[in-house]
Amino acid sequence: MPPKLAPLLRDVNFFGKNLQVPLYGSEAPREGEDSGVYYVAVGADAEDMKAHLKSQRASPLWRRRWSCDPESPYAIKLIAFPYRSVAESAIAIYGALNVPSVEVSVEDLPYLLEDCNQMLVAEADELVHLRLRMRLGPILQSLRLDRDDEISKCLRDPESASEACWLLNARDKLYGRNVVAEVSELPWAVRVTEWEILPARAVHKDGNAVYFEGEWRFMPLTNFWRRYGNPKLTPYRDLPCEWRFDLARANQPKPQRVEFNNEDDDDCTFISDPDDTDDSFANSM
Repeated sequence: MPPKLAPLLRDVNFFGKNLQVPLYGSEAPREGEDSGVYYVAVGADAEDMKAHLKSQRASPLWRRRWSCDPESPYAIKLIAFPYRSVAESAIAIYGALNVPSVEVSVEDLPYLLEDCNQMLVAEADELVHLRLRMRLGPILQSLRLDRDDEISKCLRDPESASEACWLLNARDKLYGRNVVAEVSELPWAVRVTEWEILPARAVHKDGNAVYFEGEWRFMPLTNFWRRYGNPKLTPYRDLPCEWRFDLARANQPKPQRVEFNNEDDDDCTFISDPDDTDDSFANSM
């Protein structure tokens, strides 16, 4: 695993203190103890962590509050230890120094880490350190894949252009590059009139253009057209006015489909809005 995915604990500070120093001399495990990966969050006690995780699990991805950050001296630090006894010893040592800490599980990691490289690794001998990093590699890769899957599901139908931009920027940050290449990869986008002349990557049904300019941004469609559009490419004097019909169509309630089951027949009858076919092009890419 590349070292950048797990910075060393000695290289960060917590309220002006180096959290590695108190642990020197306490890195040895119990005799015969098996190695693994055990996580300790420094900067929160058990009650605070329980409340934080409960809030995180109840919040959508774009509204979560990421508390772990190795670069901020005032943020919680999440440390990976190679032995449980060493992790427990660290909790006791930090407690004696009036620094709250608590062990967390691997299931808690997606709600504590915004990015996979925010976990820290404590000092250990070279062989133990190598073994710990080898185990962390698949764990961090799994976290990245799970986060990508969560972002992809949310991107199927974001409630607003603001939410869509947050998700797109989060995925780009996850991979370190611009992931979306074509507008067809944004299934929620509205295909507005004369789409090909609009210098935007997508239009959300809330009336905002979504575009990429170093990062994902959004702007009301009229303002975007006035700033970036080319009136010479369209015969309409006020193209955003023409687009309002596309947006109104995209914002229509989805047709209700009612199913009647016949106990004597496997066939089903469906009742749907007759204008359903008119909306298909506005909701697809």
